[in-house]
Amino acid sequence: MKKKNFNLSFKIAFKTFAPKPLNFNLAPLMKKLFIITLAALWLNKPNAVQAQNCNCPQNFNWVVKTFTDNDAGYAYMLQKKGKETLDVLTAKLQKQASQTTHTDSCQKLMAQWLHFFRGGHIGVNVNSNPSAANNNSTGKETPAQIRKKYSTEQRININYKQYTQQYNKQNTHHPLEGIWSNGLYTVVVLQSKDTSQLLGVVLHADSIFWLPGQIKMHISKQKLNNTYATKYGMKDHSIENTQLQMVGNGGNFFTTGSGGNWQRLYPVSKYTAQDSLVLLISTPHPFVNRLSKNTMYLRIPSFNHAQKPFIDSVLQANDNAIRTSPNLIIDIRNGTGGSDFSYHSIMPYLYTNPIRHTGTREYATPLNAKAYDYYATLFADTAVKNSQLRTAAAMRKNIGKFLGSDTIHVSVDTLHQVLPNPKYVAIICNHINASADEQFIIYARQSKKVKIFGAPTAGMLDFSNLNFTNSPDGFFQLYYATDKSYRVPTFCIDDVGIQPDVYLDESIPEHLWIKYVQAYLEN
Repeated sequence: MKKKNFNLSFKIAFKTFAPKPLNFNLAPLMKKLFIITLAALWLNKPNAVQAQNCNCPQNFNWVVKTFTDNDAGYAYMLQKKGKETLDVLTAKLQKQASQTTHTDSCQKLMAQWLHFFRGGHIGVNVNSNPSAANNNSTGKETPAQIRKKYSTEQRININYKQYTQQYNKQNTHHPLEGIWSNGLYTVVVLQSKDTSQLLGVVLHADSIFWLPGQIKMHISKQKLNNTYATKYGMKDHSIENTQLQMVGNGGNFFTTGSGGNWQRLYPVSKYTAQDSLVLLISTPHPFVNRLSKNTMYLRIPSFNHAQKPFIDSVLQANDNAIRTSPNLIIDIRNGTGGSDFSYHSIMPYLYTNPIRHTGTREYATPLNAKAYDYYATLFADTAVKNSQLRTAAAMRKNIGKFLGSDTIHVSVDTLHQVLPNPKYVAIICNHINASADEQFIIYARQSKKVKIFGAPTAGMLDFSNLNFTNSPDGFFQLYYATDKSYRVPTFCIDDVGIQPDVYLDESIPEHLWIKYVQAYLEN
């Protein structure tokens, strides 16, 4: 096993955190930069686009062939689950496809077939503009196409000033009425015209998938067992039936399952002690907070590559406080996955011994080589760009094979020093954490300092690096994995998740997990 150490252009990121230059091996992470993670969770949801007519048998067979020929996990899962079982399922769904013409019904059949193989990093979407999608080689809809897809939905025109004036004129209000934000979306919760329900109307969003005035939530006014039945609009506008539950004691927070934690922006009541704990996991940006003389708290809402500068900046500003505290809690709950580069600056605080990393193997097909050509266009960094182009070239020379050695490839990542503090590091995770979040946990828990607290993770890591491709008629978009981890089959994560060292059961509300972990470390 050859031990490799090099810094590339990212060495500078560590200079503010250690007296000596840190020597962390970025080679295995270069390949994982492009993992598309929890996007797969909402992409798996049925699309809310108005159903169109399509040739379902033709499209179903296209999905079967394209996935069979290109997915890095197909052969492994086929061997594990059995060809006979798959053949029975395929025949059954093909028969149903022959009786289907609507795109939404066809999509459900194709998704059912795909999820025979695994739960994440796999799926199929309905394109709103088939002719445009058919001419789009990247398989991705443009922002204009996405906006047009949802432009006919009902909208309620309202602004912040107008709503607050209207709110102040009312004598009575439902406890949920007000302005709320989960960091990604800001909504006004108001009563519907017929007062039969509450509506969560978008005030501010990404201006692509969701626009001001669109209705993101339909909320029952009746509380049952401390929850309100809610229809929640996912990123693709599909509807998830969930429960809205108030958390904390001040009426300033609620949670909506996939929508995460929402914080009241108007009107705000006095914060209670429990509200302060909820606030720690409700903000959309990374931050550091001192919980006590001996314990620092680092909140990382996302490892998205765009978050890397913010994570680095927060760590730089609080470096001395972290280095002089015995305990560090890193909270990654409800993460989005993202890029392995995003957590590089955290590693010096965790490090105690060389970290082993089992790499990935790319499955070589013409379509997958084309995907890596596209990856190369996404980044200005020459080293990253050239790495993807070399992979694409190697694929074209090894069609039908996995790149790399047939024997397991292990690299060892080393730093120059072990920091005396923090002595103990707790990482808090839950069932939403997937992909890059899970890779971070695999790295971190090799340290003698680290224990994992919370619930098992989502399990979306064995097969990664997604490729998106459109069907010949443009009606559908398939996404699948191009890489396979060397961990398979001896240490599989998909559909299992990573188990915590200390499981926090349902008797401990999630907003009290920080308090529990702090007590564990300090006592």
